[in-house]
Amino acid sequence: MASGHASEDLWQGAIEAAFRESTEAMIDLAWLSPGYHVIDIGAGAGGQSIAAARRVGPTGFVLATDISAEALRVLLESAHACGVANLRIRQMPAEDLDFADQSFDAAICRNGLMHFEDHRRALLEIRRILKPNRRIALTVWTDAEENQFISLPISAALSFLDSSAPKPKDPFAFRSSTTLRKALSDAGFYEIALRRVGGQFVLASAKDAVRFHVERNMIVKQVLPALDSHQHVQFCETLERAFTAFESKGGFAAPCCQLVAAAARCT
Repeated sequence: MASGHASEDLWQGAIEAAFRESTEAMIDLAWLSPGYHVIDIGAGAGGQSIAAARRVGPTGFVLATDISAEALRVLLESAHACGVANLRIRQMPAEDLDFADQSFDAAICRNGLMHFEDHRRALLEIRRILKPNRRIALTVWTDAEENQFISLPISAALSFLDSSAPKPKDPFAFRSSTTLRKALSDAGFYEIALRRVGGQFVLASAKDAVRFHVERNMIVKQVLPALDSHQHVQFCETLERAFTAFESKGGFAAPCCQLVAAAARCT
């Protein structure tokens, strides 16, 4: 079995490969240019911050924010390993961005909006710190059926929870382009553009896919501590059986689909 660090690298590699096209689309729609000051909200340990930092070049920078100090530490280590020196980190919630008005030339957010405690407040904060007519670009999941690599483990984990237990945020809250467009418009953004982009999670096996979610899926990791050892085994076995639908002699490959949105701040 791979070491913790090795498996983390493996999982992150699978994530970046699955999100390659949607990340490129997000960065393109943000209209990033050399010298731009960019904020990445809910950055996690993702490679989109590094990709954006490369796009803006040494005269610009990317500031990655997240509520997880550990994720930001991993991100900064990855940036240094890649030779990217124009990436900074700050731990803070999306709903309370501690920056002056009109501080940034662009904002990006990869798969974060649906997990924020208050998405409206977060969008208002992002609008506040953007310069006039500058853009936000973000990605969200489409519906559960198109993203069974994400929906199956969440459904399996929640099935073990008592009905009175608090439920995590819905990762598909912005599955509808109408819902996403309205959220951006209500927060004061205009010139809203939407694009559907597909991808694929590729791993060695269904068993590896289960390990991925046990170690990396934020919602699954919230639920698993409430399970006893027998339930934990049941969860893993149930999920592995479901994931065999995406397994072949060549390995494991599960499709995914995201909405990529971009909008400008009004003057």
